[in-house]
Amino acid sequence: PLPTAQLFPSFLSPGRDNAIVSLGGLTYRDGQQTDNTQTQAHVLGSGTWVRGGHQVKAGLDFRRLRPTIASNGLFQLVFANVAQASGGVVTQAIVNVGARERQARLDWWSAYLQDTWQASPRLSLTFGLRWDHVPPPGESSGQPPAVVLDARDQAAMRLAPAGTAVWDLGAGAFAPRVGGAYTVRATSGRELVFRGGAGLFHNTALGPVGNVYGVFPYSRQQIVRGVAYPPIIGEIVAPSVDREPPYGQIWTYAQDLELPRVWQWNATVEQALGGGQSLSVSYVGARGQALLRTAQTFANPAVNPRFGSVVNLVENSGRSTYHALQAQWQVRVRGALRGLAAYTLGEARDNTSADSSTLAGQSSGTAAPGTRLDPDDDWGAADFDVRHQ
Repeated sequence: PLPTAQLFPSFLSPGRDNAIVSLGGLTYRDGQQTDNTQTQAHVLGSGTWVRGGHQVKAGLDFRRLRPTIASNGLFQLVFANVAQASGGVVTQAIVNVGARERQARLDWWSAYLQDTWQASPRLSLTFGLRWDHVPPPGESSGQPPAVVLDARDQAAMRLAPAGTAVWDLGAGAFAPRVGGAYTVRATSGRELVFRGGAGLFHNTALGPVGNVYGVFPYSRQQIVRGVAYPPIIGEIVAPSVDREPPYGQIWTYAQDLELPRVWQWNATVEQALGGGQSLSVSYVGARGQALLRTAQTFANPAVNPRFGSVVNLVENSGRSTYHALQAQWQVRVRGALRGLAAYTLGEARDNTSADSSTLAGQSSGTAAPGTRLDPDDDWGAADFDVRHQ
């Protein structure tokens, strides 16, 4: 291992902070990378009422996360090749220091009401309504996350006053759902059943929300290039952690954010074949709207000197579709032993297949400041698109 004294500047400690040496594709680490804790609570309740042909269910779900995020510092030495490392020339030295630990505050609320109605011996219908509410994330120790206003316009974007809500989703969103099943033929061993359903589903995870607590204003980064090693260890100075410009890397959410939504629908025909066998054929479809994508704007002091690093904007520019034809054959072999064969012909298309790691739709802050890439340029087969399975 490398000597600790040659990895950590005086203002960082191996017992609390992290050091990285990068040489090409090789990485050496020392020290403490993270020291976070998580406190969470989950409360849920439900009830069922039966009256006549109706079975009514209702429920409430509340989740609370309280992660405590430590202020682990980082010092990284990057060597482009072995010759530079042998000559003691650092391509770039990066130091990142954090403020005091912060306590994130994340809550989710949801409730549902569902009625399953046996309308006749052959027909059953299900109606449901779900409510989802995601309050804006907060911070309990007096260090609110940074929020960028007008983040789609590099020249006009600016930091909002401390304490501005990361997002405002109002009083929540409602999602209706309906389903049904009808027995066309009830002859034993030759039953024929039609099933179908449709509904709206909201994604309440809201992607990379945890990232807002790991960057500005909770940390500051300084980068120096083409310096001598090891003298840089004693020369580099800790940047001041404050809310003054130029700002470091920021994760922010669009001020017109909506809950991502997915419409889903399906229809199935199931035919009993006798002898413990059955065959079902289904069509399944889904359409995602207002899905999350992350657009990057790179710093350009000539356009906006207040921002010194990347601004990551999480917005609702994602969309997706899914269509599939599914066939399934089942047979009861003996006792509890069953056989199953299934085939799916499907197609999944989108303009982003992830909401927490994809950095798509970059706005160039250097070559073409203020120019936003069209999200539809990324439309195509999804990462998980499998036509035959």
